[in-house]
Amino acid sequence: MLIILEILGFLICLNSGIRLLFAVSVYAGLKGANKWTAQGEQVEINNVNLKKAVNTLRTNAILLVVGGILIFIGENYSH
Repeated sequence: MLIILEILGFLICLNSGIRLLFAVSVYAGLKGANKWTAQGEQVEINNVNLKKAVNTLRTNAILLVVGGILIFIGENYSH
């Protein structure tokens, strides 16, 4: 039963880790775009997308921790 938790934790970590890498690159790109954009409307659009990127970062970081906890439980209590 606990091996299922371990496998589930591994899959969650793998999935959220990959998404976290993409979210970090989007976040960095939007931060850089805000520095060089002169039009006010484009900055507002970038700020909305920046908030979405921050929420994605937060969600995937939480999922990464949850997956790590599941792996920890599966490793330590399955024996």
